[in-house]
Amino acid sequence: MFRSMTVKQTIHQWVENLPDNTPELLALYERARLNRGLMEAMQSVERGDVLTADEIRARFDSQCQAERSA
Repeated sequence: MFRSMTVKQTIHQWVENLPDNTPELLALYERARLNRGLMEAMQSVERGDVLTADEIRARFDSQCQAERSA
């Protein structure tokens, strides 16, 4: 019986057939890392785990002031 492979299985097979450290594999790795980071950032925004520009400025100013007084 013919069973079609899932997208994940197909990609896994392609990657398995590439030699280690080929430019294509390294590019795929970097692209996957970037995609994962973007998805995590989007989830943070959806949860409301973000700071406003004013909050960032206040934290930065506070840190700079602490460093100057140290």
